[in-house]
Amino acid sequence: DPGRDPTNVSTVAAGSWHSPEIWSGGAVPGPGDSVTLNHPVTLEGYGTSPLASFSNNATLTFSGWNTPLVAEEVAINATVTHPVQSATAVDPVTGEWEPDNRVWIVCSNLTVSTGKAVDVTGKGYKGKGAAPDACGPGRGYGGGGYGGRGGSSSRTLGLAYGDPAAPLDPGSGGGSAGLSYPATAGGGAVRVDAAGLVRVDGRISANGLSYNGNYRGVGSGRSVYITCRTLTVPG
Repeated sequence: DPGRDPTNVSTVAAGSWHSPEIWSGGAVPGPGDSVTLNHPVTLEGYGTSPLASFSNNATLTFSGWNTPLVAEEVAINATVTHPVQSATAVDPVTGEWEPDNRVWIVCSNLTVSTGKAVDVTGKGYKGKGAAPDACGPGRGYGGGGYGGRGGSSSRTLGLAYGDPAAPLDPGSGGGSAGLSYPATAGGGAVRVDAAGLVRVDGRISANGLSYNGNYRGVGSGRSVYITCRTLTVPG
């Protein structure tokens, strides 16, 4: 409603961001609202309206590649994440690996509170077994590649891909000696477009998954791409 006054809005139940019934007042947050999540919520589709502020006391899961959270002030007080990439082969039209999930925050200022995290560890392309069954453009028989080639003692290295100056892609899955030794997934993708301050008292993590044992490769690390005027981190 373009004539409505901005207000404070919070969740009353878990669910989809775009479901009116999960919000106090029975309406999806609109432009200028101040939003608080007290229940787990999935943000999908076209993203949010431009909010005055956003904070979460429960998990926010981004589902989609072009699905931004847009707010002047963003305070991360619980986990923010996204699902694992679904692609298991190149797109038949483009011939490319097409990512479909990332965390994308557009804001003036962002704070990640102490002990809290934007965490997309293991949310990249899957490790399915022996290469070339592993997924992603950097898949290999050993460790998955990303900004550099993946490690391997004797077999094909995971290929390097992505732009070091603007890392946007998810990490690739590692390979293994066979399906009895499944490899691990790569890290996911985080993009933050901030006009002012990004303060990270907690962490932003997009690692590939580790493993215990032999005969398998780990997924490659991630992309964390932050643009801002000022970045503050612990220490």
